[in-house]
Amino acid sequence: MQEMAMKDAAMKPGVVAKVEEKMDPAGLDFFEKNVRPILTERCYKCHSAAESTSKGGLLLDSRAAMLEGGDQGPAVVPNNLKKSLMILSVHQTDPELSM
Repeated sequence: MQEMAMKDAAMKPGVVAKVEEKMDPAGLDFFEKNVRPILTERCYKCHSAAESTSKGGLLLDSRAAMLEGGDQGPAVVPNNLKKSLMILSVHQTDPELSM
C-alpha cells in the first residue's frame, strides 16, 4: 500500500519533489499521510541529515537534496518515474539500488 502511495505521489507533478516548497493543503496532506511515512520508515535511517548519515551520498530530507541526489544521481526526477531512483529503490526493481 505504501509503495503504491509513493508511486502515486511521483506521478502527481511535484508532490514528492515539493518537500520544502509551499504546497497546496491537499498536496501537503497527501505527502504527510502517504509519502513521509515511507521516508521515515524506510529511508531516513541511512539518508537523513538528522541522523547524520548519507549512505551513497544521498540525503532525502529536503527537496533540494532529493533533486541533487547522491552517488548514483538524482533521487527524484519530477514527472519521470523511470528515472526516479527513489521510486525504483522503494519498489526494489533494481538490485543495484538495494536499501
